[in-house]
Amino acid sequence: MKTLRVCVGSNDGTSVAQTHMGDTLRFSIHDVSEDQRTTHIGDRKNTAVDLDHAGADKMKIIVQILDDVDLLVAAKNSPNFRRIAASTKHQPVLLPKVKTIQQALASIGYSFQQAFDLVTERRNGKRVEDVPMLPVVDGTGMRV
Repeated sequence: MKTLRVCVGSNDGTSVAQTHMGDTLRFSIHDVSEDQRTTHIGDRKNTAVDLDHAGADKMKIIVQILDDVDLLVAAKNSPNFRRIAASTKHQPVLLPKVKTIQQALASIGYSFQQAFDLVTERRNGKRVEDVPMLPVVDGTGMRV
């Protein structure tokens, strides 16, 4: 079964931070499978939170913290998110209307094949600076 390792930026472990991913206090790590099942792997502290917002050092530290992650989810785009898209193995995506981590995971499950295809293309060497936006769904699976 296909699975993606997903990181969602959060400050409280429940809500998606309504800021740039690099400015969040922690990273909530989950596996999402093609049948939309999710498994919480754990939370990781963002040790780069206090570094310069758009700095390359901040990006390098975050990429190291999230080395095993396929998909990075944030509510807002940022210069470092675009740099990650252009130069790393990680696939960033935007879910600008999402409020909770569970809603973010449901939205990834809803668009699983699209997200999986983006990650596969990236693993095969495709790099683009654009950060795609995925559809957001509510608790019933309806698009918001």
